[in-house]
Amino acid sequence: MFGTAEPIRMMFKYHNTNFNDHRINEQEWTHLKTSGFSEFDTLPVMEIDGCRLVEPFAVSKYIAHKFGYLPNTPMEMYMMDSICEFCCNINKMFMKMHEDRDIEGMRRCCTEKMPTFLRKIETRLERNNNGNGFFVGNSVTMADFYVFQMLWEYCTKPGKIEQCGTMCTTNAPKLMQWHQRMMNCQTFKNYLETRPQREC
Repeated sequence: MFGTAEPIRMMFKYHNTNFNDHRINEQEWTHLKTSGFSEFDTLPVMEIDGCRLVEPFAVSKYIAHKFGYLPNTPMEMYMMDSICEFCCNINKMFMKMHEDRDIEGMRRCCTEKMPTFLRKIETRLERNNNGNGFFVGNSVTMADFYVFQMLWEYCTKPGKIEQCGTMCTTNAPKLMQWHQRMMNCQTFKNYLETRPQREC
């Protein structure tokens, strides 16, 4: 599974901007956590513009602002933040089961709860341009990366699409069309095809 830094990496790749991706193992983190490396003793940490940034949602917004992936109005900002938080909550649920090694719980969640999650996400997508564009406004925003990361992790990456493809197209056909629009970015697609198989 991939952690909370993944939407940040996806924004860099979609924007075709290079970055150094240092993935810290447990032994490194044991040392760094007590060294003051991370202001709040958490990961991920991003060093950029002479600063060391922490907390994934805040870092995501920083990068989204730099790359032009933030919407323009308070309502659009709400639409972005709320779908991002919904996807974060789904990720937290799966991560807890992963940490507990609850394989059966993860299987049940995928088969019993995921169809409802997909329908809710597609309904939100359809509130913007009838679902024929992106989640907020007329171009990609941070929202698209948070949704894509969740969908890819649990439904559409190789090894999952074979199990979940029919469920996705049955419950959320427009969401799957949106998924393909995101994959049309070649640098983004290349990253997904070449990244490590797992992070934790």
